[in-house]
Amino acid sequence: MESWIFYGAAAVLLAGVAAQWPGVRALRQDPLRRSIASVALLGSCCFALAAPPTIAVINRITSVPNAAAPLTYSAMMAFSAASLSLMIRWYGGSTHRARRAIRACGTAYVAVAVALFSLFAAGEAPVARPTDFDTYYSTTPAIRELIVLYLSAHLAAASTTCVLCVKWSRAAGGWVRGSLLFLAVGWASVTGYSVCKLIAVSGRWSGHAWDALSTQVAPSLVAAGAGFVMMGYVLPALGRRLDSLRVARALGPLYRLVVADGGRCAVRLGGISALDVNLHLARRVSAIHDALHRLGDHLDDRVRSRVHQELCEAGLDPRRAEIFAAAAMVTHATRPDREVVPAGHRGSVPLEEPALVQLSEAVRATLIIRAFPARPVAPVTALSGDALRDVFLK
Repeated sequence: MESWIFYGAAAVLLAGVAAQWPGVRALRQDPLRRSIASVALLGSCCFALAAPPTIAVINRITSVPNAAAPLTYSAMMAFSAASLSLMIRWYGGSTHRARRAIRACGTAYVAVAVALFSLFAAGEAPVARPTDFDTYYSTTPAIRELIVLYLSAHLAAASTTCVLCVKWSRAAGGWVRGSLLFLAVGWASVTGYSVCKLIAVSGRWSGHAWDALSTQVAPSLVAAGAGFVMMGYVLPALGRRLDSLRVARALGPLYRLVVADGGRCAVRLGGISALDVNLHLARRVSAIHDALHRLGDHLDDRVRSRVHQELCEAGLDPRRAEIFAAAAMVTHATRPDREVVPAGHRGSVPLEEPALVQLSEAVRATLIIRAFPARPVAPVTALSGDALRDVFLK
């Protein structure tokens, strides 16, 4: 098997760790984020250890033929335990039952790792086999049991994780559902790795040479599965960032109208990288809140009521008319010739994020945002015909 496949898969998993690292650093006490990073890191170590060049180096350093075998398989046990623990923590939260299940899982796989080293010490594997250790020693006492034990333990973890992902995806939605489906595909591929290995080993027992399943097909399956698994673990965080980016962009028209309008509301956003979109959104929402608070004395509810009435008479849905009426009131409050509204006639707008997005979309759909105070307000579309145009020009 080409070594680049092992190192490429290790690099993919490391990239997943890098993608998760900002969140891990920001929320160091979050066990779920730490678990995701640990799974990716352990998976990367497994692939790096399983690469033939790495195996050769370990064997040479230890002066023990095939010393890399129990080390690599033990790393796989750690990866299996971490993966199961992550799924338990992801679905079961931090309850006592979940913590007990995680401890039991860890204890079981530690016992398997100890048994692997014990069986390796008890057996004889004098010929270094960096690529076909499983099939070459499939009939050797003690080593045979070692191979069957690690493959069985790995198969149990992979298949269980796959089944849990499929089961939980039916009750999930949004990015979490997509994440679980990616994980299900990935873990199905990883399950195929153990199945192919076991078939090749059992073929040796029955006198068949199915070594290609172990040396060619199985590594390809597990490498492909690593990509899907990593995408599944990264997708929720990536999805939340994309959602934040979408909302931040949707708030752009309202932000430019009330915050960045001629410097009257001097709140500025600094340069923020793509990994900071959540912070970018929070700062944008905060800036809009501050700006609307400053405009409070100029929000004229009489403007909102008049616009709402005329839009309804023009045939617009009352709920949509209310959104456009609020947009007209805010736009009127940002005019250079605005006046202080008497206390009894002052209006207000909802400050919840979904309501602000609707307000911003109404601004974008009906007005060209003023970049400078002297630039007049003009409609870009007439969604309700001439009546809507007339309303916003009054």
